[in-house]
Amino acid sequence: MVGGGRVVPEPPFHPFPYREEDRFKSLSGEVYPILRPTVLMRARLGGHSWQFRALIDSGAPHTLFDRGTGDALHIDYSRGDAERESFKVAGEDRIAQMETVQLKIPYGDFAPFEWEARVGFFLTDWNMPFAGLLGQDGFLDRWVVSFDYPHSFVIEARESFLTRIPSVGLNEEEIAKIWESQELGWRAPPGTR
Repeated sequence: MVGGGRVVPEPPFHPFPYREEDRFKSLSGEVYPILRPTVLMRARLGGHSWQFRALIDSGAPHTLFDRGTGDALHIDYSRGDAERESFKVAGEDRIAQMETVQLKIPYGDFAPFEWEARVGFFLTDWNMPFAGLLGQDGFLDRWVVSFDYPHSFVIEARESFLTRIPSVGLNEEEIAKIWESQELGWRAPPGTR
């Protein structure tokens, strides 16, 4: 609902706190907490389920999970017909096996935060800082996340968000203009200086 000059989320939605996930020590010796938008997740495949923390990463094109999560779900990494893809993560090319799983943000009985997605499970462990990265495909294509750093972030069902704030579909010409302006640098329209 829009009211009083502000946009208010509509159900189903839920606010989540940023969590202190690490600490940064400056050159002067001061230590600062690093707050991140992480959520508790549950993945289910067949009769197996696993609960873990995942980082909401708007810059990640895909939703990806660590090898340990795949092992907990009993993913058969030896399947000859398994679909595998290479992903550039943390500066390295990493291979992940694609699987369709049930995902849930287990906030009490808040059942709307459950969905099915095709996600990747890394074949090798590489000390991923979180068990999962919730990216564009598999997470952000289903949920809208509004960030209010450092206080909280809100996850909302995409359908309810789009009833209040319609998606702005850009055609190819509009997209090209945006890319052009970003690459050339912004310039004021003629006569405005």
